[in-house]
Amino acid sequence: MNASDRLKLGKSSAFVKTALRRLPLTETVFEADFFLNPAAGRHGERWVGMVIERPFGALPALEEVCLRPPTVNDLAALLAHAMLRPLHGGDRQRPSILYLRNRPEWQELLPHLRQLGIEVVLSEDLSGFDEAVLDWRPQAAG
Repeated sequence: MNASDRLKLGKSSAFVKTALRRLPLTETVFEADFFLNPAAGRHGERWVGMVIERPFGALPALEEVCLRPPTVNDLAALLAHAMLRPLHGGDRQRPSILYLRNRPEWQELLPHLRQLGIEVVLSEDLSGFDEAVLDWRPQAAG
């Protein structure tokens, strides 16, 4: 991990714990991850970060990361946006549970999520996320 991939928190980032702590902690469950967008083609590597709500599949955040694999800072920003400014006017909230793929690059963020009262579950099976990716890809290609 190089220095630019280290987690950045606070006012210079999207992930500001004091702002997130003010949000209500709800029974909502999120799944979050990134996937490589195969439609990027000749424009270079493009990753898409997505947060979905279980069990209904609402999409509180969708963001693109270009030309490099996502870092812990990209995940932190994606989650902050899902909580603070959800797409489609959803409720501003902290989820009670967050499912993430078990990746070493996410480890640095986990204690901060737990400090916010968010239970983090690491799993290789993010069935809701994977299903949302399959639903999203045909729309992106069109």
